[in-house]
Amino acid sequence: MKVDQVQKLEFEPTSHCNARCAHCPRFNITHHDVFKSDGTLHPDLTLNHIDVDAVLKNLELDCMPLLSQIIIQGDKGDPCMHPKINQLISGLISAPSSPYITLTTNGSIRSNQWWAQLAETKNIEVVFSIDGLEDTNHLYRVGLDYNTIIKNAQTFINAGGRAIWKMIVFKHNEHQIDKIKMLAKDLGFAEFRLEPAEPRFKGQALWPVDVEGQIHYLSDTTLNISPQQFIFKNKLQPTAYKQFNDIQRICPNLISGRIYITHQNYVIPCCMMHFDTELKYFGGDQLREMAEGFERYDISKYMLSSIFEQPFFKNKLLDSFKTGNLLYTCEKSCKTKIEQNLKELI
Repeated sequence: MKVDQVQKLEFEPTSHCNARCAHCPRFNITHHDVFKSDGTLHPDLTLNHIDVDAVLKNLELDCMPLLSQIIIQGDKGDPCMHPKINQLISGLISAPSSPYITLTTNGSIRSNQWWAQLAETKNIEVVFSIDGLEDTNHLYRVGLDYNTIIKNAQTFINAGGRAIWKMIVFKHNEHQIDKIKMLAKDLGFAEFRLEPAEPRFKGQALWPVDVEGQIHYLSDTTLNISPQQFIFKNKLQPTAYKQFNDIQRICPNLISGRIYITHQNYVIPCCMMHFDTELKYFGGDQLREMAEGFERYDISKYMLSSIFEQPFFKNKLLDSFKTGNLLYTCEKSCKTKIEQNLKELI
């Protein structure tokens, strides 16, 4: 991987969040499989904000002529919780390649004035994760106020912002799909997207959620839901990425020039590996051993070009593909695609 091959950047700028979503890995699940929504964080989670000034300095945006897309979202935090999110957006949007930014948020954070000002930013869209209406959104998005979210989204849209409503479909909100679709259109959202809840259940039929001693049960939708999108306004056409005929680009993320920067400032290939950097998932020790520790992949301390010269990016990840000795996360998430890329590129 070379800096001038980077085409997509993905950030999780913070592990801080104001919500207590029931399947979120930032929380420590107690009482066996009951999610106790008391805000008890996972013991291995570090509360941290990405070092915006240092990251922008070391990212070498001037050396990324192909950079076309930047995604700012969160596995364990909401980007809008970062105190310097404005500076991060401004720094990224000023890249010479004029990339397009997608910001994903629960939408309940920041003031109306902030949302109106964000709408004036060029080349940005906001994905509002809203999983129902006033009577259902809080069942999964525990602790959030629906009316605040809608007000913020409406302010952003009225000020000229491009907004997308993304809905995770559970059994408790599936009957609201058509109504939400029409509401999203009426409010001026550019798109409405559906996502199946199934991956969050990890094979369980029900997921009990304890909120202040009151238990309700989440369950998967009874509908045949696949990722879908409904476009109400002209869809922005993303720049097609360039594939390099390079044996090192067998990784499904790296083949499109995409990298991920964690809230700890680590540079890794994808968000799936992010869990292995701190939550002691099954592949954590394996990834740490292959990378020879994560310190040398800290972009707040080292230039991106230097990080790409480190063993993990230089040869060890590639060797694991060639030998079939995949990292746990690679095997669970991308084995079929990796095998396909091997056949095509070797």
